[in-house]
Order: sequence, then structure tokens, then C-alpha cells
Amino acid sequence: MENKNYENSENLELIKAAIQAGQNAIRSIILINGGAAIAIIALLGHLAGADSGVMHDYAQCLLPFAAGTLLGGLMAGVTYLSQAAHAAGEGSKGTTINNISIIIGLMSYAAFGLGVWWTYQAFSGAL
Repeated sequence: MENKNYENSENLELIKAAIQAGQNAIRSIILINGGAAIAIIALLGHLAGADSGVMHDYAQCLLPFAAGTLLGGLMAGVTYLSQAAHAAGEGSKGTTINNISIIIGLMSYAAFGLGVWWTYQAFSGAL
């Protein structure tokens, strides 16, 4: 009996750690994409005041960062749905929804990478 309680306690701690890791991933996704979007917006504000002809090149760099931030928010909502399904005893449905959430998170990281690449190209004059 004592061994069973230990296993249940250990499983509960593993679940809590997984949830915490997921929450940290969501926060980092929103932080890196949102921060980059704000930096691009600040740059665009400066370029608009300088009447620069390269503003369009930098403006398109905003799109992947904004999309990544939106995907991060969507990931948080989908994660909630996954937890709700698990709590309702629908484990397989919750697992499927959780996998969707992971895919959304990967898409958000990819959006950040694309935004970084486009911004690099804009700064190097390749756009």
C-alpha cells in the first residue's frame, strides 16, 4: 500500500512538472515574439518619422512576430482545453488536444525564426 502511495505521489509530481514546463514554454513564446514585434514597431515608428524609403522592408518583418504572438495565445487556450478534457475523464481526447497545442507551439517558434530571418535580410539589404 505504501509503495502504491509513493508511485501515485511520484506520478502527480511528474504531471505538475510537465504542466509547469508547458506554461514556461507558452510564456517564452509570447515573450520572444511579442518583444520582437514591439521592437519592430518601435523601428517602424522611427523610420516613419525619418520619411525613410525602406519602411516597407521592415514592415513585413512584423508579420511573423505578430503571428507567433497570436499562436502563443492560441496555444494557451488550447492547453486549457486539453486540461479540461483530462479533468473530465476524456484522456485520449485530452492527449489529442495537447498534441495540437504542441504543434501550435512549434509553429510559433518557427514564426519567430522566420521573423528573425526576414529581419536579418532587411538589415542586410536582401529584401
